[in-house]
Amino acid sequence: MRERGVQARRARGADGEPRTAPPPASGVRFWQALAIVALIAATAGWTTVAVIAMRPSTAAVAVASPTDEPVPSDEGSAEPPIESHVVADLEALLPADVNGTSLTRESWTGDTILGDDTWSASLTTFLTKSGKTPTDLQASQAYDAAGSLDLSAGAFRVAGVDPAALRDAMIAAYKGDYPDLKIATTKIGGLDVTTGDFGDGGVNSYWYVRDNVVFDIETSDPSIAQAALAALPAPGAAAPPSSTGPASASPVASPSPS
Repeated sequence: MRERGVQARRARGADGEPRTAPPPASGVRFWQALAIVALIAATAGWTTVAVIAMRPSTAAVAVASPTDEPVPSDEGSAEPPIESHVVADLEALLPADVNGTSLTRESWTGDTILGDDTWSASLTTFLTKSGKTPTDLQASQAYDAAGSLDLSAGAFRVAGVDPAALRDAMIAAYKGDYPDLKIATTKIGGLDVTTGDFGDGGVNSYWYVRDNVVFDIETSDPSIAQAALAALPAPGAAAPPSSTGPASASPVASPSPS
């Protein structure tokens, strides 16, 4: 479902185009995803489309295509993508900032982030066996929109499904693409955490289960993982999610990508 890094959370705007967070400058390969990113900017007679693929061993590709249509001189810069906040209470379970860096928080339902890739297919099978559909999956992501912080913090839940089982299903889905994924358990800041070493020297995962939610902290820096886990709002003390843009309309289902 996703290239691992901050672009992994995929959502779709009102026009049906796939979108998510901009690529981080730090090299984080980002969710699961949660990711195809299409970021379109129009400049001086050229349209540049930056596409970030969702699956392993892919990289950002910039494609420039000429256009004969002049860009009006009085036309302002392209508006930023509309953020998705369809599960606002889940967003509020993620930290608003880590190490002094403010994070953007968004949320989606599974029908917008699950596609036909290996990760998505595995998780969809798990949902089906649990008597659920992709729409029952709720997911949120907190990330540094500027890309300076090597972090993506995700939260996932499915009502009526054991969160430990959901975590294990997510891990099993990753193993389809990363058969050498090494899983271990440890304590970080007094929390019971499951770690995932993907063996490529890049972004790793730190899964933490609390109440009915699976938290997936993705970073290549263990100290940032510890800081993110420490910054999780205490149950019942989460602040309302912040937004740098208007809430999106109801998400458009993904056709049948991290």
